[in-house]
Amino acid sequence: MQDVEFTVERGELWFLQTRAAKRTPRAALAIAVDHVAEGLITPAEALARLDGIDEAALDETRFADDDAMPIAAGVAASPGAAVGRIACDSAAAVRLATAGDPVVLVRPDTSTSDIAGFAAASAIVTATGGRTAHAAVVARQMGRPAVVGCAGLAVDPAGKTVGWHVATGGGRLAEGDWISVDGASGAIFAGRRTIERTRPDEAIAIWHGWSATETRHGRRRSARS
Repeated sequence: MQDVEFTVERGELWFLQTRAAKRTPRAALAIAVDHVAEGLITPAEALARLDGIDEAALDETRFADDDAMPIAAGVAASPGAAVGRIACDSAAAVRLATAGDPVVLVRPDTSTSDIAGFAAASAIVTATGGRTAHAAVVARQMGRPAVVGCAGLAVDPAGKTVGWHVATGGGRLAEGDWISVDGASGAIFAGRRTIERTRPDEAIAIWHGWSATETRHGRRRSARS
């Protein structure tokens, strides 16, 4: 799978660059299961594609309750749920994380200079961008929940505040306040919500079945040789 950047100029299509697309371990497993079921690849090929995936990385988080009102919504860029203190820049993310608290890095946008903030944060939120933006791509690669393109958020890194306005009203949070991020739905919530873990048990069982079958076949081939 590839990410492709292109442009159209004077009626001509130009490819600018292409790179290997990033996907979460859970997405890789789901794709492999679907492709085997559709007859597109064999179980052996699926196992090769899943080689190196840590089974623990297949766990995802979500909020246990679903009756909270979000303060903003954006593009669901990387799945999972996270709760943490707001950090308006990477230095603050590192400082708050070092103090022992989970952190959500909230930025107008991100760049390569924010890598320390990504490493320290439990989730990423940006006011701009889409699924191919820097924040989205890096968050998926690092397994961090992320919501990008939150146009309803006014992120002020200099003032260390995050404001919002919705039909039911508005408000403002300061750096260090708690925020909850749903990377699967793209919703942002003020305060702390309860998190629960989910696991794709059915897909994992299929994966284990492929491994067991290949192991038996390998033993039979060894016995015949």
